[in-house]
Amino acid sequence: MRDVLGLEYLGSVPLVEPQPGRRLPTEPMTGEVYRKNAVAGFATEHPSSAFAETLRSARIAADVHIDRPHKVIGIVSVLPGEGKSTIAMNFAQALAGSASVLLIDADLRNPGATRALGQHAEEGLLEVLLEGRAPASAMLTDPDTGLRFLPAVVRRRIPHSSEILASAAMARLLAQVAGEFDYVVLDLPPLGPVVDARAIAPRVDGFVMVVEWGGTSRKAVKDTLNAEAQIAGRCLGVILNKVDAGKMKLYEGYGSADYYASRYSHYYHENAS
Repeated sequence: MRDVLGLEYLGSVPLVEPQPGRRLPTEPMTGEVYRKNAVAGFATEHPSSAFAETLRSARIAADVHIDRPHKVIGIVSVLPGEGKSTIAMNFAQALAGSASVLLIDADLRNPGATRALGQHAEEGLLEVLLEGRAPASAMLTDPDTGLRFLPAVVRRRIPHSSEILASAAMARLLAQVAGEFDYVVLDLPPLGPVVDARAIAPRVDGFVMVVEWGGTSRKAVKDTLNAEAQIAGRCLGVILNKVDAGKMKLYEGYGSADYYASRYSHYYHENAS
């Protein structure tokens, strides 16, 4: 990863399928996060898994490279569907185990985190930015981890989402919450189709790039980062998502991290609690 993109490899996340038969509460509690599926909180429920270990690597990268007590971290991808929202949700929940954390769904075009955690929310980021609502009044709380979540309740198409993210109101919001939380995690739109992440880049301390293994070419990632200097310069590293461990062996290079993956895979227990 460093040889091709010049970025740190933070780790890989195996393809996680929704667990059938899992029973969820029939009605979400007002003011609380409601996990629509188990994938949204997989790393928290499986702390000894490779998924959780990769998120710990991302946290270390943030703590090492961002020299300030309160950190704003953006989760991005090149293309839609690479799983950045899944990574953002799990990363924020993993951080919340030992720190105060706010997750903001800042993908106003396709708010995946809100669909997974706050589909029942009646207000969120837009009401805070456009109507002056108090941020705390629009946040949901995860009773298991203490994570706070500011959803994006999008009722109609927003053509100028980049202007909203680049607005003075957004700058004030981030300045406020950055002083209240140890980590603020932003689930941002993909870099390829829209300019939203670029618009908010000056307010973000560091970015984590999520790349779908076997789905997004290295050239696409490299060309995108070359065109996004602000983001590339603050990129903490890359997470390979949706990895098929069996097929990965076909692409292993001798001496690479992938080559030795089978030697340390027994340290990970996907079903550990």
